Amino acid sequence: MASVRAGLLIPSSNTTIEAEYYRFGPEGMTWHFARLPLAAVTRQEIEAQDTVIEAATTLLAAARPHAVLLCQSAASFVMGGEYDRSVSARMTAASGVPALTGAAAMADALRALGARRIALATPFAPDVVAATELYFRQHGVVPVRSIGLAVASNFDIAGVAGARLSAMVAEVGGPDVDAVV
Repeated sequence: MASVRAGLLIPSSNTTIEAEYYRFGPEGMTWHFARLPLAAVTRQEIEAQDTVIEAATTLLAAARPHAVLLCQSAASFVMGGEYDRSVSARMTAASGVPALTGAAAMADALRALGARRIALATPFAPDVVAATELYFRQHGVVPVRSIGLAVASNFDIAGVAGARLSAMVAEVGGPDVDAVV
């Protein structure tokens, strides 16, 4: 099978994405990463990292990816739905290939699955949880319940134990939702 290359823009403080994509990605796919400066999931840090997205995407384009993905759903949640369109267009211009955001991909996947009512289990602080709920509502998906761990440090988000994540999913899930995000 010929290799398909995906370019991923990830937060500088993320310690899980590379391993997860290689572990769960399809055979024949290669992943190429560029890092964006981000230590905390806050509007201020997301706005600061946004200033270097074109430069990072241009560097990533040297690997000739077939598509580019902003692997930071919180950026879209915090900055809003118009941000998806804007940053995707900027990434496409910088790379010459289709680009999208992780949040837009999640919203598209939920619609494709017919999930209209969801529960949210997040590591985020209350303001980011509220922004996440609004983002999904604006994309035609209704958050019925949400839980957040109030973690702002992006590095610390990776340290949330798998058992805690499973407990969160069990806590917010139920027969009245189509999916847990």
